[in-house]
Amino acid sequence: MTIYLGQQQSDGAIRYVTTSEYNNSRITSILRNFYAREPRVTALIELGNLVMIRPTPYGKSNGYGDKVHCYAEIRDDKKGKGSRLPRYGSEAEFLKLEGHLFLYKDGKWHYHYADGFSDILPPTLPIVSNKPLEGLEFYYIDEKGEISYFYGRDYKGWDDIVAKSNNDKTPIFVFRNNKLIRTINHPIN
Repeated sequence: MTIYLGQQQSDGAIRYVTTSEYNNSRITSILRNFYAREPRVTALIELGNLVMIRPTPYGKSNGYGDKVHCYAEIRDDKKGKGSRLPRYGSEAEFLKLEGHLFLYKDGKWHYHYADGFSDILPPTLPIVSNKPLEGLEFYYIDEKGEISYFYGRDYKGWDDIVAKSNNDKTPIFVFRNNKLIRTINHPIN
């Protein structure tokens, strides 16, 4: 999953870069401890997209084994600038990005949870599933009055399941581990 590191500019725009979750499991503690001040955050964003974030944005990285210097795609991997430079966007555009969103504003880091930004950073990166319906089983009552199974994998999210129930005008029973956890459009609801 992609990690986006953004810095709010004085005009409200957000300047941001990306890095991968793969090599950055300690990112929250690194941001909190080594990038607490604006000049260091600015230097970090100036590097462009990162392979690995480390305690200092200054100085060239010695590769994957370097525990001190950030490993930048442009500076250290010798990749062309192109799409690896920092990008600008509004806060609304930044929120549309899919991945872990970190935003430096008002002198501190914020993390985007489901209900918005919070200055309380997670101790580790939350696991974000690309399959929100994974582990759920869906049943409905067919025309014969029998319980039938339908495949949730054909639907991207919860809203799609609710829309199916509304369109078909039939209740849907949602199970996890053989336990009924929710009914949708059931007459008793």
